[in-house]
Amino acid sequence: MKNILFFSEVKLSPALIAKCTLLEKNMNIYVYEGNKGDFYQNKELQDRYKYLTLDEIKRLKDFTVYVYGIRILIEKFFLLYSLKRKNRIVLEVADLPLRYGKIKNFLYYIIFNFLIFILSDRIVLTSEYFKKYLVKKPVYVFENLPSEESIKKFLSIKSNVLEKSDKINIGYIGGLRYFEQLTLLIRYACNHKDVNIHLYGEEINEKTKGKTKQILKEEIQKYGDNNNVFQHGRFNYEREIKNIYESLNLIYSVYDEKQLNVRLALPNKLYESILSKKIILVAENTKLCKEVEEYNIGYGLPSNLSDYERFEKKLSNILEDVYFFDYSKIKVQKILDKIKIQKDGLENFLVGE
Repeated sequence: MKNILFFSEVKLSPALIAKCTLLEKNMNIYVYEGNKGDFYQNKELQDRYKYLTLDEIKRLKDFTVYVYGIRILIEKFFLLYSLKRKNRIVLEVADLPLRYGKIKNFLYYIIFNFLIFILSDRIVLTSEYFKKYLVKKPVYVFENLPSEESIKKFLSIKSNVLEKSDKINIGYIGGLRYFEQLTLLIRYACNHKDVNIHLYGEEINEKTKGKTKQILKEEIQKYGDNNNVFQHGRFNYEREIKNIYESLNLIYSVYDEKQLNVRLALPNKLYESILSKKIILVAENTKLCKEVEEYNIGYGLPSNLSDYERFEKKLSNILEDVYFFDYSKIKVQKILDKIKIQKDGLENFLVGE
């Protein structure tokens, strides 16, 4: 059996774990997780896969080294450069480091592409829309797909039949970081008592810990308190994600469309929403919005706080119509076919000639 090392600057995400699960049938899985971020705990993985130290990694030969994270390319540049002589380096591009001003974006673009050119043999993209911004390398598109186990969980979720008297439950799931877009949702809740807002997750960056609570406090002071915003904190993805989705009517995945990366990325919420048949709300003018419309799974919303009035009006119209949403038009089989095609070709891309 061939060997693959998942070399990540942070704890493995559910999407990375799904790749491990997919490949473990025919490959030996090894893992290195950096000490940045602890949103995912992954304690059970240490009994399942072999974890390597940096000293052990230095001696690797004839491995596929699957690299995740932009910072790790810089911090472990010389290690990766030395590994490249006796191993195949595959870089996953899950995000583009393009989200600041034009000058910074240009500098980051040059540096990032230089690192890709020097360090990687092949690239895995989580969004096909990233391709035009990267240097030419062999590319495989493998989106943020759930594991087979998670797919079964999402498919088993039954759509909630809403009555006019029911409060609508809108949920944000994942690391809290797009605070302007969270403010839009919290402000809406302060002005509309017919919805409940559920936030599952916590701030990713240590510097922003507690920022969501502060936003909630400030919005309540300005607009009043309907006691309808609930912060649930960190959760265990594998154990709790099904129950979380079952408890919600709509998924809020509105990010900052001013960032090029956001306009191009396809987050895992897209696939989770389609499989569970949960309406998803995303930022308009993004590739994600285009996909959402293609699969008949949700709606686009303004993502700038300065555009709150239009956000409020559009969301109110959506919520008025949600009782009549036609779930039968969601293209679940189309996404299942896409998942199968991408999963069938991944192993050959990673280790084939």
